[in-house]
Parts: sequence; C-alpha cells; structure tokens
Amino acid sequence: MLGAGILSIPSTFNDSGIVVSFLIMAAVAIITHYATVITLTLQHKTGAAGFDELAMMILGKVGSWSLSAMIIIFNMGANLAYLVLGVDFITSWFGFANIDVSSSLYRAIITCVYGLVLPIAMSIPRSLNFLGGISSVAVFFIVFYIIAVFVKFGIHVQQGNPVGHGLLIAKADIKLFSSISIYATAFSLPVCILPLIWQYTPNLKKRNYSSFLSLLIVFTVTAIPSVFAYLMFGPDCEGNILKNWGDKDVLMTIVRVGFFLIATVSYPITHPAIACSISALIFKENNSSALFGWRRALVLVISNGVPLIIGMFLPEMKPALEVAGALGGCLGNFLLPGIMWVLTSERPKTHWTNILAILLAVFGVVSAVISTWIAVESAIDAFKTVSF
Repeated sequence: MLGAGILSIPSTFNDSGIVVSFLIMAAVAIITHYATVITLTLQHKTGAAGFDELAMMILGKVGSWSLSAMIIIFNMGANLAYLVLGVDFITSWFGFANIDVSSSLYRAIITCVYGLVLPIAMSIPRSLNFLGGISSVAVFFIVFYIIAVFVKFGIHVQQGNPVGHGLLIAKADIKLFSSISIYATAFSLPVCILPLIWQYTPNLKKRNYSSFLSLLIVFTVTAIPSVFAYLMFGPDCEGNILKNWGDKDVLMTIVRVGFFLIATVSYPITHPAIACSISALIFKENNSSALFGWRRALVLVISNGVPLIIGMFLPEMKPALEVAGALGGCLGNFLLPGIMWVLTSERPKTHWTNILAILLAVFGVVSAVISTWIAVESAIDAFKTVSF
C-alpha cells in the first residue's frame, strides 16, 4: 500500500494540521510496531504459517472468518485505489496531449478498459512469476518521487513562491481519525508480515528489529516528502498529490509513469489475498489457484468485478484508502493482535502487558468505527461529483 499511500499522505495534513498529523503518524507507526511484535511473538509460540492460521488457532472459525472479511475489505480497497490511481495518470497523459477526458463518462470508460486490459488481466494467471523483480523497480520510482519533490520544492522557493501559504499547524477534531485510517493502511505490517518473514531467521529479537526497521523506513519515505509537498500546496493538496502538478510538467510526468507501473502491477500482487479469502468463504478452499472451472471463474469475477465497478464511479482514491484503513487496517492491525494476546496470555488480566493489549484492541475498534463513518461520508461526497 506504500505506493498509493505515499501520494495521499500530504492531503491528510489538511485534516489535523501538519504538527498533529505528524505526531499521529509517528504514534500509529509505534502502535503498529507493538502490534507486529505481538503477532510475531504469537507466531513464535504457535508455529502458525500465516495470520489467518494464527486467527483460526486462537479465535476459532469466527475469528478466521472475521479476518477473511477484513483481508477482503483491506485488499479490495487497495486494488480500488490502484485502479483510480492508474486512471488518474492516464487522464493526465491525455491532458499532456491536449485531449480533454475529464468528464465522468470518459473516466468510467477509461477505468473499464484499463482495468480489464492490464491489472485484471494480469490477475488471472495462477502464477505471478512474470512479475518477479518488480519490487526493485517500485523502490527506484519511489526514491525518484522523493528526489522529484525535493527538486520541485527548490524550484518553488527559487521562483519566489510562498512556502507554507495557508498552512494548518494543528487542529484536533473527529477528522483526525481519517488520517489514522490512511496511516494504518501505509503501516499494515501485522496483517501481512508472517508470510513475508517466514523464511527469515527464527530469532524473535531479529524479527522484531526487522519490523522496527521496516516501519522506520516507511515512516521516513512517507513523511518527509509529504511535508515538503504540503509546504508547497498547503490546503490545496489533492488526495493524489501528483495532481497538484500540471499535466505538462515533464519531471512529474516521468514520476507518473513510474507510479502507473507500481499501481498496475500492485493490483495482481494484492489480488491473490482477496481471491483466497473469497474462495475460503464460499468453497472452503484457502488456495484459490486450486479451483477450476466455474468456481475459479466466480471467484475471479467477484474479486475483480467489485473494485472495477466501484472504480468506474469513484473520482479519487482517498475514500478507498480510508475505508481500507478503517475496516481492514485498524481492525486487522490493532484489534485482532490485542484480542489474541489477551486470550493466550497466562498472566492475570490486570498485568500491564494484558492491559496494553486491551487498550490496543479498544483503539482498533474505536478508530475503525469513527474512521469508517468519516470514510463513508467522504466516499458519498466523492460520488456526488460524478455526472454523466
């Protein structure tokens, strides 16, 4: 989610101000690390191969089904954001060629064609080996984006443009939960770390250190360019910050090419988690690639059709990230690790470790409920701008 999340972070500073947002981002990163340590510790004790297996072992079928629903919402929200982001770049390139495709009808058509031809088509093969090595390309373009923001900031200052115009320093209201949901999306380690770290050293301390280092890197590459972008555009920051630069900006056009590639290939990489969860819920089969015929076709239609249809009518990606972060990120990252720790702890419920775990779970529920409410309102406002 870093590819899409990094472009939406600057706009979150409008919700709570740059100082409060920065503090919230740091707090969410720290809380996420704590939740990840819980997850890794429980995996070390149980030997579970994945988060879903861990949930089944501790919470039973209800917990496993709940996790499947969270994974579907989280990853489907991510894929919806990838579709919207990809279409943003395509419409920008049309603008570069002086072709106006800004109407809702054109956007819906572009979304349908682009979605079917590229990301959805790449999600159909049972093996994704053809995407090998793409992570290195993604890292390159994220670094290139950071450098481009620094260059643009230097040009902005050199040209005598105002820095920090309309800057919101701090604001504390219910909208800060919108920021929390997006940060939970960016720092989504607890849900996904077990499959990633399975082949790493079994040493728990080294695994915990890897979690800390990963979150520190994500925080750094997310926060620093976002601050500089916000200093340039202030309250005018778009949900996709690249939209703040003109269609004919050559440097940012190159950045858009890179993020178009990231968004397009991230979709099929994220898709198997959705397909496997849907397959498990409908056919009791955790591996969707093991399905054949109409069963596999049905899973593909559901897992790809929902984000495609919504994406045809959603003009911006921020609401998708908010919903994914609220229902998938906050609940999956914070609620489940907290509950599982308390249920497996042999210490009294009043022990400080259990109290912290309970507070983590409560934070997950409260932030998820409020963030979902705000995300739905944001999505409704976005849909209201659509007209054919």
